[in-house]
Amino acid sequence: MNKARRTFLVYNLLLLLAAGGIAGYLWLLARTGLRALCPFSFFTHLYCPGCGFTRAGRALLQLDLPAALGANPMAPWLLLTLGYYEIAFFLAWRRGRRVARWPAILFAYALVAYAILRNLLLVFFAIDPLGDLIRFWS
Repeated sequence: MNKARRTFLVYNLLLLLAAGGIAGYLWLLARTGLRALCPFSFFTHLYCPGCGFTRAGRALLQLDLPAALGANPMAPWLLLTLGYYEIAFFLAWRRGRRVARWPAILFAYALVAYAILRNLLLVFFAIDPLGDLIRFWS
């Protein structure tokens, strides 16, 4: 088995496992009525880069893009990045080419920049689109 094919299969297996885990997590939250708990937010009273992904995922499942963007605008971008890699790994497998890493690197930098910006807006300007931490900072 060549490297491109192995990479394509591993990527899809990991994507399938992640999707199953996320679906199970969302199902568990819906059945129990519990909210998603972020240990980073609990201890620091700041948002981690992934805070709001659960709400954005629920909104995307309901095809509510404005709500998803309000919860965490990085969630739709994550889906686009994963979609790019799905196509890129398939084409790499078929054509024997390498897959560019820049979309993942760009996404990682944007995610960190977004987390910093969101926390600066929360702490210094009391802007909290999620409304979870504003009570602590006001």
